[in-house]
Parts: sequence; structure tokens; C-alpha cells
Amino acid sequence: MTWSRTTPRTRRCTTSTGSTGATSKPDSPATGAGRAAGRVRLVHGPVDSAAFGPDEILAAKATAPAWTSLFARAAAVVTDGGTLAAHASLVAREYGIPAVVGTGDATARLRAGDMITVDGTTGIVTPATGR
Repeated sequence: MTWSRTTPRTRRCTTSTGSTGATSKPDSPATGAGRAAGRVRLVHGPVDSAAFGPDEILAAKATAPAWTSLFARAAAVVTDGGTLAAHASLVAREYGIPAVVGTGDATARLRAGDMITVDGTTGIVTPATGR
């Protein structure tokens, strides 16, 4: 899957096999500089923090202040909702980790354990190479 901003009005999700998914929310902001690769950990709330390992990719619908400790262990962050001023964006910048927010449906498309690369400079999330 690849998430990126392709036009001002639409964003498409493309699977690694090249098939196109449903149109999604436009303009996923790139909010944290750099790139990071790692395994996806879907986090639904602070209760999931015990299972969150170092250098995993934090994938969530959104984040909140109670989740801040996870950012110290995360390699990168991907959220369904959010803007440049959202909690995930701000904290990722503070911790210096890549983040892509406002994807619309990343948590529905990603599976726990998927290897992905998050490019916080361009706002693109792709399958990691060399699975």
C-alpha cells in the first residue's frame, strides 16, 4: 500500500500489487521529518501501551496526551485523523520521529506486524522492502 497526496482533491491507496483502493481523505500532512521503517503496532488506547515494543510504528485513529510515552519508543507514527496541529504531529516533531497524519483509513488497511516505511518529509507510507 502507498499513501500519498496525489491531487488537491483525492488521494488513492495502492496496494503493493498495484491495485488501487478506495478514494480516501485528501492531503495527509507530512508532519515529522525523516524516514523510518518498522513493524506496525495498532494502538487503540493507553491500555495497549504495555505491548508496544521499541522501534515499532505507532498506528492509531488518533493520539492523546496519555499516549505520549509511546512516542519515546516509536520509530514513526501514522494516524487516520489529524492535522499539523494535532497531538500526534506535535509530539512526533518534539521527539524527532517521522509522522504521517490524516490518512483517513490507515488503521483499516494496515495489519499488526506489517513492515512499512513512513516518510515524514513527503507524507508517504509504503510497504518496507525486504520483508
